[in-house]
Amino acid sequence: KISFVTLIMMIMLFIDGGVNLLLIMVTKSIFNMPDSYYGMLTTIKGIGMTLASFGAVKLLLKFNINNLRLLYYLGVAKIGLFFLLGHIIYPIFFPIVIFFEAYLWMSMTILENLIMQSLLIPQYRASVFAVYGSLCWLSSSVGTLIFGYLVENISLSMAVTIEAMITFVMICVVYSYKIRNREMDI
Repeated sequence: KISFVTLIMMIMLFIDGGVNLLLIMVTKSIFNMPDSYYGMLTTIKGIGMTLASFGAVKLLLKFNINNLRLLYYLGVAKIGLFFLLGHIIYPIFFPIVIFFEAYLWMSMTILENLIMQSLLIPQYRASVFAVYGSLCWLSSSVGTLIFGYLVENISLSMAVTIEAMITFVMICVVYSYKIRNREMDI
């Protein structure tokens, strides 16, 4: 189960690596917005993350879904919002999507930390989290690099299409895991 949670988070972080890139790209090249608009978007993203930190997971756990399945649903919802980022034509909707993207991301991160803590033996938590954190940072950086290359050298639509393909593969992997391990009661 630890490897399964890690797999989901690595894929989420790889895809999330393109979010900040899209923030800059959409505000500068598509909307031709000034730097103040980008500043506003990062502020809205920060508000979403802050509010999520104050109770998103408690709220989400009230739906009586086990933690691992909830992590999966949050991940899919986040990827759906990421997909929307590449198709927004009206600037007014972009801050709304950014807020929910940040809210979902922080919710998922907090929930994932709770799952990892429940699965790990206390004396190994620090070392596992150190390695895990490094892998997550690497995955996000690689995502930014690859999506940046795709956007600059191919097109935004191709980058979003590849993101959708990764999403489909992730859903298939998680679904097959759920079939093989029906007990998923974390």
